[in-house]
Amino acid sequence: MPLPWNDLVGSEAGRLESADRHP
Repeated sequence: MPLPWNDLVGSEAGRLESADRHP
């Protein structure tokens, strides 16, 4: 089963990627 912090890491990465694409 997925680790609990996987969601946090994915969320963080998604936010950074979104901010990088749309400054």
